[in-house]
Parts: sequence; C-alpha cells; structure tokens
Amino acid sequence: MPPSAARAIPLSRPQAGRIGPLFHRLRVVRADPNLKTVGFILLTGRADRDLVQRAAQFGANNYLVKPFTVAGLKQKIEQVVGALT
Repeated sequence: MPPSAARAIPLSRPQAGRIGPLFHRLRVVRADPNLKTVGFILLTGRADRDLVQRAAQFGANNYLVKPFTVAGLKQKIEQVVGALT
C-alpha cells in the first residue's frame, strides 16, 4: 500500500561493507507510528539478492542500484508513492 504522503527521510550512506547500521535506522523509523507509512527506497551500489531481501525484511518499499537514470529513479518512486505529476 503506498504511503499517504510523499516524504523522504535521508539516511547516511553506510561505510563500505557495513549495511547493518542502515537496517537498524530503518527499523527505528518503521517502529515510529508517525513515520511508519513513509516510503523508503534503498539506493545501493550492490544488487545482490541477500541485500534486497534483507532491505524488504526491514521495511524498505523498493530499491535502486547505482548508477541509475532519472527515469529509473522516477519509476521506483512512482511504484512507492503513485504517479508523479
């Protein structure tokens, strides 16, 4: 179900090979009733299956592998929040 409002929460890029802190912060965001429905798209340089599955498990709505195009970013955002006008 798409979030009711398009909002974003910036999370700092994890250090190389250290994705755990990012998942911890995502878990904290998902536990907050005021932020529970905020869409979250993971931007990553890795496209491995384990990372994508773990991101979904922790509450990510979608993911995008870097480098990406503007069209690709727009598509991922629209999959989370609906059509952009």
